[in-house]
Amino acid sequence: AIRSDCTVKMRGFRAMAMRGSRVSSSLLILTSVLRCEWSLAFVAPLVPSRALLQRHAFRPLVVAKPPALLSPLAPLYTPLLDQTRTALNSGSRRGTSDGRRGRGGGPASRGRGGRGGGRGGGRGTGRVALKDIPSSEKRAGLSRREYELAVVIGGERKSATQLASMLDLVKKKKFASLEDIWDNEGLSKNEVKRRIKAIKRWEAEMAAPALAAIAAKDSVLRCIHFGSCSGCSAEVALDDTPIMQEAKGFFSNLLPEPLKIHIGSVHRWRTLAKLAVAPSPTGRGIEIGLFKAGSHQVVSIPKCRVHHPAINEAVEVIRDAMYELNIRAYEEDTGQGDVRYLQMAVERFSGKVQLTIVWNADNYRVLPQSAHLLVKALKQNSLFHSCWFNMRDGGGNVILNYDSNKWERVFGPEYVSERIADPTTEQKPTRWATDSTREQEHADEDVAEKAKATDQDGPVVLSFPMGPNMFRQANLDQFSEIVRAAARFVPPKSKICELYGGAGLIGLSLAVPSEAVWLRCSDENPANLAAFLRMKRRMPDDVAKRVFYTAAAAEDAVMDGQADGADLLIVDPPRKGLESVAEWLADQAPASLRRVIYVSCGFSALKDDLRVLVAGGSWTIHHAEAHVLFPGSDHLETLVILDRA
Repeated sequence: AIRSDCTVKMRGFRAMAMRGSRVSSSLLILTSVLRCEWSLAFVAPLVPSRALLQRHAFRPLVVAKPPALLSPLAPLYTPLLDQTRTALNSGSRRGTSDGRRGRGGGPASRGRGGRGGGRGGGRGTGRVALKDIPSSEKRAGLSRREYELAVVIGGERKSATQLASMLDLVKKKKFASLEDIWDNEGLSKNEVKRRIKAIKRWEAEMAAPALAAIAAKDSVLRCIHFGSCSGCSAEVALDDTPIMQEAKGFFSNLLPEPLKIHIGSVHRWRTLAKLAVAPSPTGRGIEIGLFKAGSHQVVSIPKCRVHHPAINEAVEVIRDAMYELNIRAYEEDTGQGDVRYLQMAVERFSGKVQLTIVWNADNYRVLPQSAHLLVKALKQNSLFHSCWFNMRDGGGNVILNYDSNKWERVFGPEYVSERIADPTTEQKPTRWATDSTREQEHADEDVAEKAKATDQDGPVVLSFPMGPNMFRQANLDQFSEIVRAAARFVPPKSKICELYGGAGLIGLSLAVPSEAVWLRCSDENPANLAAFLRMKRRMPDDVAKRVFYTAAAAEDAVMDGQADGADLLIVDPPRKGLESVAEWLADQAPASLRRVIYVSCGFSALKDDLRVLVAGGSWTIHHAEAHVLFPGSDHLETLVILDRA
């Protein structure tokens, strides 16, 4: 393997390619860093120091017949060879014994068996062979499983007390101290990664009793992160939280029947997540998750039950890549670091992730080489639909910088495609089938979508493009139910105005099936215009000519006459509510306007708006219902139908 006449009594090792001339100036040392797992540790200098040899604990040296060129160094390596032969013989006997067990030969179990182990000493499960586990009084209080892990992370040469101390570091999540110990022992990077994987497997085993305890107390959410992260505030009675009880009481005097609250799936519903990135409080680790309630401490949530599985998988891939490339997490106290946040949106029909990396910099051109290597690694993973960088420096709690100059798409299509279930049918929103050749960047895709949009025997089917800098509902499945409910109150051939329309998702979903005379949409986010126009290009010509878009805030749109001549108004304001638009509706709305479809995401603001509209006598509540868009949180999405008094 090294162009020399040395005989290597080993198999399965990874060797560094070297020129033959290099052998004359170096002493090649192949070591076993953990029992029988072999790797190339390093190439020592011609005359290595005794301290250097002792530090790296070479065992065993596998050069059984050294090259002639190394003869002058015989006084140095001869004692090592004697020690090596003893270790090899010991390893061979161990391999012979453990090899009979098949998988798992040798105490570390992941390496090869000894000389007699054969295939029985192949890759194992990371556990210690049963015969090598000492009795309970010699394990320093560790259980058998804890002792197995301790040997993997600490090595077989340490005493039970030392192993217990290292396992205590794992339990306290002091991984920085653990890695310092590994650095001092001269472990290779691959060996460190192997030990970390063993720790993760052990942590997963330890989480199983926690899940059982959750099931025992009748938790509906059944999430091991509940209570530590701020994402969910309820794990039982998810459709009867305090704000939902308040909503029932509020509408009890306004509706002839009790307010009905709809809730869909409580698991895996979130297809949009914005997660903070921070250094681990224990040292060199990276935390990707949500802030702990009442603090700015980021808590990792790798097993979040409400996340779409693709989000949890993407987090693990990104964390490993950042660790591999030494990319730093952002430190809020110092303002130093690289990655501040991650935004991940899942395209439901494909299960792919549209990723946005919020980088702590002002300009994409100044990103370090590690950022481009990260992109290269992610691009090779089929999990990712596309990747964007959002440049944001400075302080504050704002997640994204919406300046159009601060966005850079580095690979993948510009938009993901989402379809809202046809509001005229009872079909549930699900994974949508599509062509395998969907490349949204090409103009001919719009032509293909336009051809598919109209079925001779069916209604127009809309496919909505969604970019990372646009507003998007986190729970599109349940949001489809809101759209379906609202469709019951849209008269055919209506003239529709939509305010706070985003890219027209609600307006188009209601106007097209009802064959509206026209639809005027508006929103203040300028990024929505391009998506709306793209959507319009996909429509049949007779539909496209009846829909229009204006980039304007709701207050400006109504002052400019956007609602003039409309008989139906659709509003989906942010949590602060309608504000001045409510007063306009009460006092200045055109006489042609007969109905308002109000989709509210802020119940407190909704109450204030309804007091202005209903108490003033201008409007009456025709219908109201509520939907739980974020199961596990104390939040309510309310659909209210208002008719002119």
